Parts: sequence; C-alpha cells; structure tokens
Amino acid sequence: MTTAIKGNDTSTFGGAITANNVGAGNVLQVVSTTSSTNFTTTSQTLQDTGFSASITPSSSSSKILAIVNYNIYVAQNGQGAPFVYCRGSLARESTQLQEARLAVNTGNTALTDLGNHVTIVYLDSPATTSSITYKLFVSSLIYSFSTQFNWATPSTFTLMEIAG
Repeated sequence: MTTAIKGNDTSTFGGAITANNVGAGNVLQVVSTTSSTNFTTTSQTLQDTGFSASITPSSSSSKILAIVNYNIYVAQNGQGAPFVYCRGSLARESTQLQEARLAVNTGNTALTDLGNHVTIVYLDSPATTSSITYKLFVSSLIYSFSTQFNWATPSTFTLMEIAG
C-alpha cells in the first residue's frame, strides 16, 4: 500500500501549500509504502529486493529524505563460519546512496544465525522535478550465506520532499 500526502492537498492541511510559499526545510510531500514480500539471496553482490518507493519533487532545489525500515535474516547454512555478515543498500534508481552492514561473531558454530531490524536514513539532493525511484538492495557479504529480506515483519519505505 502506498500513501502520498502533497503540500497542496487542502483536505489534509486545511489550506493550499505550494513550493513557492513555504520556507526552506518545510515538508512539501510524503510518500510511504509497506511490503510483506520476502526476498532471499545467497549472492555476495547487491540484489534488488523489489522494494521501492517513488516521488516527484515539485522543485529541483528540493531535497528528499529517504527512510527505509526493514528486517533481515542471515542463515549460515551449517557452514560454521567465524562471522555472519550481510548488508542492505539504499539506491536512487541504480545509484547506491547509503549502505548498512551487519555482522555477528558466531564463535565458529554452525548454529548461530543473524536476524535484525535495520533503518537506513539518507538526505538526497536529486536536483530534478522528474519522478525518482528509491530502491532497497541486499546481499550476503562473505561465504554466500542465505540472506532473507523481510523475514519477520513488514518493511516500510518513506520519502519526504523537503523545500530547498
């Protein structure tokens, strides 16, 4: 489900708000989406999870605050490795913007897996008024562990246009 709130939505804000009559730093619009779709990979190369959100800035001077909250789980598959590693990456279209890496010391036991909630926050300056799609990529970092995105609860993607 995707929800969008724009600055000129009079039913939401009680009066018209446009990029021309708000000061820098004000929120012009918010787009939010959730996903319960699981995605699993054993690749050590970042893979597109299919989880994304799009926004069309009203001004080329606007900034986009991207916030993605997701759950990730890594299974060692009985390998008994000293560490379990995985990563998530926020991208604008195909350009990687911000990465989050997770690691746990397993003590060389094949029974230790990693499950965690991750939040990536990034303030972007796309300098466009064209539609922009932000995406989440995930991968194992070493040993080709089975890395699963969205393993426990739904994930959320929120984009906010901030007046420049």
